[in-house]
Amino acid sequence: MKSRQIHNSHSSDRLNFGYVVSERQNPPFMPFPFTPGSHDRPVNTQAAPVLDTGVKLPPPREPVVERDLSTEEMLSLFDRKESLTMAYVPHFITQCVMYYLEMLVEYGRSNRISEIKKHSRMLKAVRDEYIYALRHEMPPRIFEKFLAQKDRYLELCGANLTLMYFTFGNELSKTYGHKENEPIFCYSNIMVELIEYVERFDAEVNDQIAERLGVPCKNHGDARLTAIKQVCKDIISDYPVPKSQYTELCVSIMATKAKIMVNEIYNEQ
Repeated sequence: MKSRQIHNSHSSDRLNFGYVVSERQNPPFMPFPFTPGSHDRPVNTQAAPVLDTGVKLPPPREPVVERDLSTEEMLSLFDRKESLTMAYVPHFITQCVMYYLEMLVEYGRSNRISEIKKHSRMLKAVRDEYIYALRHEMPPRIFEKFLAQKDRYLELCGANLTLMYFTFGNELSKTYGHKENEPIFCYSNIMVELIEYVERFDAEVNDQIAERLGVPCKNHGDARLTAIKQVCKDIISDYPVPKSQYTELCVSIMATKAKIMVNEIYNEQ
C-alpha cells in the first residue's frame, strides 16, 4: 500500500492524501432484454402480469464505486493550511514511530535479547520498505527536503522524546512492577499509542470530508504502520500500558510539534 505522497513545488504543495470516496454510479443502460440463445428464437417482450401483494419494495440502489479523492478536490474543500495539516501531521508522527522503532531494534541487538529477534527482523523489514517507498514515490529533490523536515521535526521534539520514554516507563512500572528489559515494552507501547493517534486523526479527516462532500470517505491508511502496530502488540501482549492523562499528554505534545512544523512549511511558501 502506498504512503501518503507529498509533492512540493514553489507555487503550491501537491498532496496525494490517500483518501477514497464512495459514490453511487448509474448502471449501464440496456435498451433490449437479453436472454441466452435469443439470436435463434424470438424474445418475449410482453410484460408478465404483476401480482399485487401490498408490499412496497424500495427502488433498486445504484451500485457504489470507490475512487481516489484528487488533490484538486481536497484543496477545493479545505484551505491550504488545513490541507497541509491533513497531509503532514501523520507523516511527522510516523517519524516518531520510526525513531522509537530504531531504539527498540538497537536495544535488542546491543543486549542480545533472543526473544525479540523475530520481532526485530520484522520491524527492520517494515522500516526498510517504508524508506524505499518514500524514496521512490517522491521526486529526489522532494525526498531530500522531506528528510530535512523529518530531522527538523525530531529536533523540535527534542527532550520530549526522552520524557515520553520515562512517562511510559513510569506507567509500566506502576502497573506491572519493574520488568527485565523494560525498555522493549516501553518503546512498543509508545509506538502503539502513536499509531493509534494517526488512526484517530485519519478517522476525523474522513468525517470532515464526508460532511463536506455528502458521501462516505475513508483512508486506507498505511499498511506499514498497521504491521508495526501488530508486531508491537505481540511484544506487549502481557504488558500493555493503560491510557492515562500522562501518556495522552505525551502523544498530544508530539502532535503539537507536528502542527508547529506545518506552520513553518506554510510560512515558507
